[in-house]
Amino acid sequence: MDLDLNGYPDLLIGAYDSDAAILLRSRPIVGLVTSVAPEANLHKIDPLKKGCFKDVKSEYTWGGAAKAADDRPSTVESDIILVADKQGQLKKGHDHTVYIKENTRDIQSPIMFRLSYTLVQKEPRMPKRGSPLPNVDSFPILNQQEAAKVFKATFLKDCGENDICESELLVEAELGLPTSGDNKSSWQLVLGEHEEVLLKITAHNLRESAYEAQLFVSHPATLNYIGRLKTSDLPDRQPSCNPHNNTLVICSLGNPLKQDASMKVHLRFDPKPLGDEQASIQFTVFANTTSQDVGSGPGAPQDPLKLKAVVVRRAEISLQGLARPEQVFYGGQVRGESAMQYGDEIGSRVLHTYQVFNRGPWKVSRLEVHLEWPYQVANNKPQGKWLLYLDEKPVIEARNAIGECHMAPGQVNPLGLKYRPGVSDSLHDALENLALTTMLPSTPLLHNATMEEDLDGMKVRMKRDTEMVVKSETVSKDGRSYNVVNMVVTVAKVDLHQQRIAEPIPLWIIILAIVVGLILLILLTLLLWKLGFFKRRHPDPTLSGNLEKHVDY
Repeated sequence: MDLDLNGYPDLLIGAYDSDAAILLRSRPIVGLVTSVAPEANLHKIDPLKKGCFKDVKSEYTWGGAAKAADDRPSTVESDIILVADKQGQLKKGHDHTVYIKENTRDIQSPIMFRLSYTLVQKEPRMPKRGSPLPNVDSFPILNQQEAAKVFKATFLKDCGENDICESELLVEAELGLPTSGDNKSSWQLVLGEHEEVLLKITAHNLRESAYEAQLFVSHPATLNYIGRLKTSDLPDRQPSCNPHNNTLVICSLGNPLKQDASMKVHLRFDPKPLGDEQASIQFTVFANTTSQDVGSGPGAPQDPLKLKAVVVRRAEISLQGLARPEQVFYGGQVRGESAMQYGDEIGSRVLHTYQVFNRGPWKVSRLEVHLEWPYQVANNKPQGKWLLYLDEKPVIEARNAIGECHMAPGQVNPLGLKYRPGVSDSLHDALENLALTTMLPSTPLLHNATMEEDLDGMKVRMKRDTEMVVKSETVSKDGRSYNVVNMVVTVAKVDLHQQRIAEPIPLWIIILAIVVGLILLILLTLLLWKLGFFKRRHPDPTLSGNLEKHVDY
């Protein structure tokens, strides 16, 4: 029944247990018909054209949502006051102009619009007990079948009749590095010889236009992206390449990349930050588009290209040894170990210097030099006699290098000899470091006692062998050996100009010699006495006298 006489049936429900009734009143329904015109302006919009032939017109209140660059919908709202005529009908329209931002890349996807409307009115309130009922005609409702309308606008595209762009992107890539032997798909990066890595890429589109065509290059984080190399063959069509992060570079190939068009891209990378343990680098190159990339077959786009280069750290290392002096002379007083207190009592000092040269083109992360020298003369005993006595630990002198000499216990100054007061304990202050060289000086002492006792009068050649071993496994992968052997020779000769100092004669020998001498003297005296050596001869007195002549008168 229509209790409020508004033309809409109401429902009255009685509750006999509570002596009450419930009235459900019907509200008026407002029916609206919406439309968007002209339809032609919503299809094949040329994004290069400024403005439209005629703006789109919509009736009543609607919100147009355009996909902006930040993927947020744009909303337009307006209020319309409706005044119905005698027939209770009203027709009214509003014009809305939608502007597309410049450099809009995505013209493959249509712009979606949503037209919706609601009634602007206050909500009815529950009347107080005894108060008259509110007039529901003041609170109509809308027909929800057309409360919202969705439509779209499409762009003009260089596609087929089905308005779907079916493109085929083909990517070719190579590295501007020498190849590894016969394998043309693998390259060698010799650090130090190549200041940068050049990646050459060519992108082709073999079918319909490819919109938002982009090239993606994935590279190791240890390779720094420098920039794009400008090519002279395509001066007017240089793509824009920018790093997305530290491992990805994105290049824009065109919007669109026309059918049968090609684009060349040369990217530069810096290999200096490569780590010492990194044995290879790999690039991954692929392209995509918002068009339908059919590839060589339906639904089969090209797989990403993977380019690998072996990292070669090649270093030309040499070892040179020098002995100062090259010849030494031995001789002089012989001393035992217990009688020695100072290092200069052993003998002449010899300085052996080894220079390690690295002529590049790359550095060596780890290098070992093994030294061997004749420090003792074998005598069928657990410990031989000293020959080259090492009184100081070898040191490493180099610029911007950290090194350490490892010695077995008891190899350096095992007798604990000291320096004389006033003598510096450093013998290497005058040595200068050379660029790209490392010096390893050591100062053994030639043991005079051994030379005098065991090698007296002999000319001795003492060789000190040195082996240089490259321990870094990442240095050079071309199979060449990097174990370098060198030797330093010291010639020891007897000193003919030096008079040997006689050892002091014991006192008992002197006393014995005197006693023996006295005995021999006594015996000799007795012998001579027996022989009459000491008897004197006297003249016969009968044969001597004075003759006198007497005269008689």
